[in-house]
Amino acid sequence: MVTKRLRLNTPIKADQTLLSYVGELALMNLQPSTSDFCLDMGTNLHALAMGEAAAIERIAFVSGSAVCDIDRAAFQRKGRAMTFRGQTLTLQARSPQVIRFCPQCLMDDVARAEQAGFRRPQRHAYGRAQWLVTQYRTCTSHSLQLAAIPSEKYSNLRHDFAGAVLPLLGRLAELGADLAQRPASDFERYLEHRLLNGADGELGEIGFSIISRFCEVLGAVALYGRRPPHLGFDDATWQQAGAAGFAIVERGIDHVLEFLGSLRRPEERDSRDGAHNDWGIVHDWMEDTRDEEIEPLLERVRDHIEANYPIAPGKMVFGRFVQKRKMHSVWTAAKEYGLLGSVLRPQLVGAGVVPDDPDAYDNHLLFPAAPHSHLLERLSRGISALHAQQRINCERQVFGPLVKAGILAPIVDVASGYPLFDTADLDAFIDRLLNVATPYKTKPDGLETIATARKWLICAQPEIVKLILDGRLKSVGKLEDEVGFAAVLVDPLEVAPLVRGKELGGIVVVDIVADLGIHFAGVMEMLEVHLPTVERMHPTRRCLQRVVDETVYAKFKAKYASLRNLARAAGVHSRTKMVELRKRGIHPEPGFPDRVHLYLRSKLE
Repeated sequence: MVTKRLRLNTPIKADQTLLSYVGELALMNLQPSTSDFCLDMGTNLHALAMGEAAAIERIAFVSGSAVCDIDRAAFQRKGRAMTFRGQTLTLQARSPQVIRFCPQCLMDDVARAEQAGFRRPQRHAYGRAQWLVTQYRTCTSHSLQLAAIPSEKYSNLRHDFAGAVLPLLGRLAELGADLAQRPASDFERYLEHRLLNGADGELGEIGFSIISRFCEVLGAVALYGRRPPHLGFDDATWQQAGAAGFAIVERGIDHVLEFLGSLRRPEERDSRDGAHNDWGIVHDWMEDTRDEEIEPLLERVRDHIEANYPIAPGKMVFGRFVQKRKMHSVWTAAKEYGLLGSVLRPQLVGAGVVPDDPDAYDNHLLFPAAPHSHLLERLSRGISALHAQQRINCERQVFGPLVKAGILAPIVDVASGYPLFDTADLDAFIDRLLNVATPYKTKPDGLETIATARKWLICAQPEIVKLILDGRLKSVGKLEDEVGFAAVLVDPLEVAPLVRGKELGGIVVVDIVADLGIHFAGVMEMLEVHLPTVERMHPTRRCLQRVVDETVYAKFKAKYASLRNLARAAGVHSRTKMVELRKRGIHPEPGFPDRVHLYLRSKLE
């Protein structure tokens, strides 16, 4: 074992790997192989490949380099992965079975060594750390596709970069001519910079291997759809996919989630509906990746899925159980609350919870779960109008007016389908009607059912119901042998003054007929001409009634007197009175209908 520093050495480069540096030292010191050189230095090649501290210190000593510089160039084992300058590279982000290099970079190394006067310049071509990254496919310095030596060509030189490329140094120009000349992508520049210098910000929180592979998978979906034939992609296609994916990722995780959301196809109906179907291989990759450094990405993705997909509590999303439902679809809500989708959907449309889109499927109409949980609970108790009538024990002609009056209301006022009534509302309505009622085995004198009282009073049943609900009736009873609405008893005499409307304040036609003793047809012809009318609400019938204002009628009677009234005042028959008036030269006033005998009082005096 050599205990002194090497006589022939060179400084390690900023982007050089430790194994490449050791191989360069071995060639400079005319060693048959890097492995033999390591043994002579008191260590072994595998220990250096795994980044063991003792091996690093040993190489730092014999080369005269600072331990920190050698340590920065080393790949160090971390479980089944390797780390480099704080970046973790799993098997999906490094190529341990393939030696990759840029022929032009190696040619430049040789040229610089010649200019520096080295005796064997070809022995100073070195391997860069970024070449070990699988997703780094193009040299950022020369815009040239990387060359690769398959594993079977260097199986005995697995960790010996210098030994593997040494036979190729004489034909680097030939190798470069066979490679694609293409610009390096921003993605490859990012990988190079991050590997050599580290990263910060939002992307820096996500592992190097995760970002490396995620960009490629995401880009493949962006370019070729959710299920691209990615297993058949060549090097150029993967480079394009990585660039496309990085264009999305570099704008932040929020933009990534926005892109994933755009993969949804509302026009598609699939029994496998969910993120696993919408995202295709992106979801597959996230689910299959066991790298712990994917956790920051998965945490955001889990939250996105729970917030945008109808995931039930207890379901697992990327290794985490869903604790609380955040989103419902019409289909999941119908299933959870025991309703038919065809019944629930019109209710949600009527409530403005989901849009009225006839072309959308139930599983694609989504809405937040928490704000609408109360509505769904009510709808789960909902029954049709027919069953609601049966529940409160009333007739259809009673139930309809109660709804129209606003005493009973459907859960949602739907434009299509049929309205549902909450059983809790119906039960509460009956409880309010009967909670102060006095029970009777038989109907006592003076009390009647609401239906009977309504007929007597010529009013609407909702009017009586409102009086009971407002606590304005003192005498309210209930029949013990009856249930619901039909059991309620009220006192019509108590109700009457409360349901009677404002008095007409005028004289109706029939009263004019009786008062003046004129036939009905005649009075009707007089209206508007001699007796102007107004429309007023009838106090009991609740309909508009044509009446003559009392003041107008009083003035009319002060001016005219009817034949019948004059005859009665004289105590004679109307014909006798008419003959008497004729003898006096007084005749009925013209302008009135036939057989309507009215006289000016001024002529009678």
